[in-house]
Amino acid sequence: MGNSNLGELVEKPPLDGISRVIFNNSDNHFLASSWDQTVRLYDGSTGTLKCTNFQDAPVLDCCFQNSTTAFSSTVDGHVNQIDLVTNSASLLGKHEAGAQTVTYLQQSGLLVSGSWDKTLRLWDVRKPQSLIGSIQLPGKLYSVSVERDRIVAATSGRHVLVFDTRSLHLAYQHLSSPSSMCNPTTGGTNGINSDNSSSQPNRVVNMPVLPEQGRMSSLKLPSRCIRAYPDGRGYAIGSVDGRVSMEFFDMSPESQALKYAFKCHRRAEEGRDVIYPVHTIAFHPVYGTFATGGGDGVICFWDGEHKKRIAQIARYPTSVSSVAFNADGTLMAIASSYCYESGDKKHPADSLYIRNVQESDARPKQKK
Repeated sequence: MGNSNLGELVEKPPLDGISRVIFNNSDNHFLASSWDQTVRLYDGSTGTLKCTNFQDAPVLDCCFQNSTTAFSSTVDGHVNQIDLVTNSASLLGKHEAGAQTVTYLQQSGLLVSGSWDKTLRLWDVRKPQSLIGSIQLPGKLYSVSVERDRIVAATSGRHVLVFDTRSLHLAYQHLSSPSSMCNPTTGGTNGINSDNSSSQPNRVVNMPVLPEQGRMSSLKLPSRCIRAYPDGRGYAIGSVDGRVSMEFFDMSPESQALKYAFKCHRRAEEGRDVIYPVHTIAFHPVYGTFATGGGDGVICFWDGEHKKRIAQIARYPTSVSSVAFNADGTLMAIASSYCYESGDKKHPADSLYIRNVQESDARPKQKK
């Protein structure tokens, strides 16, 4: 049993760095991906391990399609599909460098992966030739979030790109049409490049899809994580220097006047202020407040609307690398896993926690 404030320890956690925890949206099962080359499925209601899928390389991200199917992305660039019933995995395709993120778009049925090779790639997992195409990015992909009709992507160089998922789906429909197959174009750097190898080997179809917005992060140091607001109005982005910026998609002066940034995940150690990265951000599905997890081993709950910290959970044995809420916001999965902020040193073992979310944790504070 774990410390009740931190939550209950989950049995049989990954044995190396935990890169991601994520809940299924229809039950309390959650996935944990890890540098120990596994994707593990847990029952969040009981904290028990359901199955472990072994992969060929360290796993950087994972996501659900539904209760029986999941996806993963690995450090060798592979994008994999996992059958959670048979506990088997198959290769969808690969990037030219590490595949940092993988996200399933429920509305369109498409999969989006992002990589250090400076591309987003789209996949139709229903087809044998599943790769649809690539979108060139200005830098290495660090973090992606999808909410409603928008994909927000944070890359190296402090770039933030916003894509309309409806435009991506229209581009896919165009690429799948007979006229597109008969009249391919080549080249292009700001578009979807599709390798239709089943019908036209070695030819690349190009359909330009420009981002809806391209902007620079308001934070001065590299981005670590990005999450779109549940209401679709904007996004929160966290950086390596213990800061979070609250941004809005609407570029009107009135909306842009609402954006702000704040400091977090820092503490005094031996007479000096030590700053830790913000590794993870998760929005509560009911209240719209959000939690951040940092290299200081602390989780903070924030009311972004009123610019207040609601609660703090401290301290986990080591860095909080990933947090996730279940669909109704009553449970929280927490990965306590050293992220090497202080270099290669001896550190506590990786662990997973399940915590019951109290109303006092996540409910916005009323104005006095």
